[in-house]
Amino acid sequence: NGSDGDYAATATIAHDGRVRVRVAGHVLADWRVNVIADAAPRIAFVGTPKRTEQDALAFHFKASDDYGVTQVSVMVAPKNRPGAPSVTVPLDGAGKNFEQTSFADLTSNPYAGMLVEARMVARDGAGQRTLSAPISFTLPARIFTDPLARALVEQRGNLAAAPNAGARRHVADMLAAFTIAPERFFDGKRSAYMAIRSARWGILGARTPDDLNHVSDLLWDTAIALERGGL
Repeated sequence: NGSDGDYAATATIAHDGRVRVRVAGHVLADWRVNVIADAAPRIAFVGTPKRTEQDALAFHFKASDDYGVTQVSVMVAPKNRPGAPSVTVPLDGAGKNFEQTSFADLTSNPYAGMLVEARMVARDGAGQRTLSAPISFTLPARIFTDPLARALVEQRGNLAAAPNAGARRHVADMLAAFTIAPERFFDGKRSAYMAIRSARWGILGARTPDDLNHVSDLLWDTAIALERGGL
């Protein structure tokens, strides 16, 4: 009810019908409504994603929707690793019918350096989601020269792709092996030793995906610090 005696109503119309406006028994307006179903969005890769000079990936795609695509992302998972969870990366893109290139730096992604299977994902305003046909390629990876940093990044990828608790336990065992004889192999790197041990216990005590994400971040930060020569 507006300040000037106006009235408003909101409703979702799911099928054909008639809408009338009456006041005191008098018909003020009468409409016949024909409902047009909202189609699902469409999206597809235009070629294989290309690596840029800055090690980002250029995703070239085309998408369309009768009322407009509102959100675009890419979903990646390691190829030939059954049960490995996928990672979704948001991309730029919206409109009714468009073709564009969107860039994303995935060098810090846990699956960096792996052969992955990727699908474009499009959503419309009604929440409908469509996946593209899959495409396979290798994610760009940062180059680590420190051998321990390389090993931590490798185990980080194994942790992300682990389909079950047994596979995660194997990663924890590998981290434990890295920390054998700290007095010999971690001279001057006590902080790195403590971080790796913390990551191991973090895996064994993880109860939620956020717990594992924390371990993944810890392994990445430790590898970067080792590569730079300090913590």
